[in-house]
Amino acid sequence: MADRTTPAPSPTADTVSLTLAELELLCRDAVRAAGGSAQTAVSLASATVAAERRERSEVGAAHLFDYLDAMAHGRLDGSASPRVVTARAGMLVVDAAGGTAQAAFDSVCDDLVSRARENGIAMLSIHRSFTAGEIGHYTTRLAEQGLVALVGSNSPALVAALGAREAVTGTNPLSFALPHPDGPRMFDQAASATAWVNIRDAADRGEAIPAG
Repeated sequence: MADRTTPAPSPTADTVSLTLAELELLCRDAVRAAGGSAQTAVSLASATVAAERRERSEVGAAHLFDYLDAMAHGRLDGSASPRVVTARAGMLVVDAAGGTAQAAFDSVCDDLVSRARENGIAMLSIHRSFTAGEIGHYTTRLAEQGLVALVGSNSPALVAALGAREAVTGTNPLSFALPHPDGPRMFDQAASATAWVNIRDAADRGEAIPAG
């Protein structure tokens, strides 16, 4: 993908092309304007641009609006400061304090990598965070440091069993990544046929989704 991204056109605005560097600055400014801290702005903007670079726009710039809306309506504390509540040789537990998983991860990433290298394995648990976004972002970051990474996330009930109408399980995304001389090899999937944001966006556009 070229270092350029084009937001979807809207009825009230012409299409605007931005470089990824310009997009990152715009995302930072948007988060700060919504009341987010500098830490939250940097982390969210970085994750947003990383998703766009991987051509995952559904969890890129379009998804940033979910965070901005959540801050505006009190579902996300953009000024929260994550803190480590448990630190063991091979384990870290971080309280995101109602903020973003991205900022919580960034706050301990270097420490997590150091513990993994020292002990051969390390685990990070983040709780009390808003939606984690593209979890392949986290595994890729760790694989870039030469680590094999596995990341999962919980979710509310969104998926119905075959033939049923009532949701009983979450989409429960799972990602793993391996270091490689040509760049990390990353796998990112939902436990459902597609991610929830894709179904929501199709509904917003009035489009049908494939059976199953």
